Amino acid sequence: MSFYRSCSIRSKLNHATQSLVLDVLSALPSQREARNFLQRFDRVPSGNLPDGVHLRDLVARPVGMTHVTSPRAADILAHSRRSEHFGLIKLEAGLPPEQLNRFARTLVQLQKLGLMPLIIMDVPIALEETDLAGSEEDTRALRNMRFNRDRQIVIRETFKVAEAIELAGAISKKFTSDSHLGSPVRTIFVNQSGGIAVNGRSLGFVNLEDEYESIKTDIQSHLAPTSADRKSTTTQLEDLDTARAVLSVLPSSSSAVIASAASSAALISNLITDKPITSTSTLLSPRTTTTATSNSLLTSIYPPTILRHGLKVDVHTSLDTISIPLATTLLENGFRKTLDKKSFWNRFSGVMDTTIVAGNYDGAAMVTLESAPNHNSHSHPSAEPLKIPYLDKFVVAPTSQ
Repeated sequence: MSFYRSCSIRSKLNHATQSLVLDVLSALPSQREARNFLQRFDRVPSGNLPDGVHLRDLVARPVGMTHVTSPRAADILAHSRRSEHFGLIKLEAGLPPEQLNRFARTLVQLQKLGLMPLIIMDVPIALEETDLAGSEEDTRALRNMRFNRDRQIVIRETFKVAEAIELAGAISKKFTSDSHLGSPVRTIFVNQSGGIAVNGRSLGFVNLEDEYESIKTDIQSHLAPTSADRKSTTTQLEDLDTARAVLSVLPSSSSAVIASAASSAALISNLITDKPITSTSTLLSPRTTTTATSNSLLTSIYPPTILRHGLKVDVHTSLDTISIPLATTLLENGFRKTLDKKSFWNRFSGVMDTTIVAGNYDGAAMVTLESAPNHNSHSHPSAEPLKIPYLDKFVVAPTSQ
């Protein structure tokens, strides 16, 4: 399902615009981030417009809209950069009305910022294999019955989302195919509980290549006993696995976001700045709120989790485990200088503390232990010389920048 702005709905524009401006300003993008965002989401095609096509025909109507006034305008839209900027959104079914309406407003804001949301409804299919024990005829009948039931659930939930989007000031539109669409620039998983949590605390950023296995093991080892919490944990595992599968076939620069339907500002901030809330895999405190769930229980909503395919990270405490030729190539390419190999490595071997290598020497942080300047060891002859950790080199390969 994709959607476009409705020009006929004006009543809530002022409030919606103010809310969007506030969320954009709250993102606090740097000058570089703002410039990169504008370059990525440039919605006007380059070159001169053909005769008979007005600019307003391009910015007010979506790709694939069937009643575009000018056929040539539709052709330009289909080949413009707008067709590249779609976001794949997996939306959990059964959201409380308040959360669904709030997220619908977020969808409209994302669309105004240049992202075309394509929504996939995530309706849990409860079909246990133990329920299928019996004759082949009974099993077939049970499958057909549940298929019809689940189909009705999908239709009902889809209409709920469409109505919420209309209330937010836009109109949804069914999506079948579009040969002009490329890879999604954003993949967003929306649920009730928010980002990935381990033992009651949430992760702000995940490097899937390096952290996937350990995080999945931690989540599975802390499966909650109550059915409500177990459902949330199961959703986390499914989102984690799906995000990994999606990002594995997308460019390395792609990212995914797992967030609650209430995380409007965080989703907008990530779209603008293209970076996570935290720069490392930092544990963040959960926020407990009362949501209008069916069981009216207190529900913990965790901050969003940003996921990237990432690179494997290796930590070396000895020069013996480091590939000197690859590290030398990285240093020379990263700093664009020729390294005095013998002198550098002889010195580094005597002061090395830790070297962190990302990927196949796509980047490295080299930490040494340096003697403290002006340290008076004569007053304490038996004391160990004072050593200070020092970031000697931080380098990223040009191809990974």
